[in-house]
Amino acid sequence: MNESRRKLSPKLAVRDTLRGVGLFATEDIAAGEILIDLHGEELLAAPTRESLQVGEAQHAVGREETVAYLNHACEPSALLDCTSLCVTALHPLTAGREITVNYLATELEMSNPFECHCGSLQCFEKIRGFKHLSCEQRLRLGPILAPYLAKRIAKRVARRRAVKEYAFAERAAI
Repeated sequence: MNESRRKLSPKLAVRDTLRGVGLFATEDIAAGEILIDLHGEELLAAPTRESLQVGEAQHAVGREETVAYLNHACEPSALLDCTSLCVTALHPLTAGREITVNYLATELEMSNPFECHCGSLQCFEKIRGFKHLSCEQRLRLGPILAPYLAKRIAKRVARRRAVKEYAFAERAAI
């Protein structure tokens, strides 16, 4: 790991929130700007309370100033880009805005499920992991969904399509 590589944007600071501690913008941030770099962070096979899932059985465990203070929101301000291993701003952010990600877009199964109180009209309420979501809820995550979860959906759709085609061919042969 390149030790000179900065893990956390200088435009972020840790601050107290009503629910604990979080990361906040200290100045305006452009859409797509890298906020947290997870390169070189330890990867575990199973989730922990302070990890972010970046692939099948790959959970990046960041240091306190990176992953540990990155809170959940059903309408997040940031996106975990599993390909580049970075957290980036989803849209322009103003100073004072909390940096949040939607855990359901990356976590197959939460190590510590919880009730969400984000206040969003789009709130998922129970944050247990992607595998516990309905089809409709999964589709809502589309634009921010981790590639490994999108592949799971594609495989499931392909299997269902193959089963339907086989059943149709069987009926046609009768």
